[in-house]
Amino acid sequence: MKFLRIPLLVAAIALLPMAGMFAKADWAKKDAKKFINKTALLILHAQKVVKEGKVYKGNLAKAIAHQNYAKKLYKNGNFLRAVYQSHVARQFAALAIVNNKKKVPDNLQTTKQEGKDLGPLPTQETLVQEMEADSPGQTYDDSVQVSLEIDLEIKD
Repeated sequence: MKFLRIPLLVAAIALLPMAGMFAKADWAKKDAKKFINKTALLILHAQKVVKEGKVYKGNLAKAIAHQNYAKKLYKNGNFLRAVYQSHVARQFAALAIVNNKKKVPDNLQTTKQEGKDLGPLPTQETLVQEMEADSPGQTYDDSVQVSLEIDLEIKD
């Protein structure tokens, strides 16, 4: 019996990392929702700033397109890709704000922890191609987007 303890202990230790894998699916969904909803707030802020500043370079429209694609990926259970797309949406929203001579609010910027959690990201070009492949013929007209009522949050 004494000899069985060591192999059982070794097996239990070896299985510990797998326990984290099974728990990670729920963690990823919850955190993805939080990330995507924070991006939605940033985009709504960008919409207001662009409407006031009237500098239309297409970045607001790109942010909205990527965020909508992020929502679609989230609903399909592809949480990591959804966060990547939402991150690109944040970048475009921030550009729209800066182009209109305003500052991105501190509470809506990507935190160090969020950046760390994202890990190595696909290139922006890759993410743009992925989104455009899903929505061919996409146009990026900020002057239209400033007047629309947009729903970019995850509500489930």
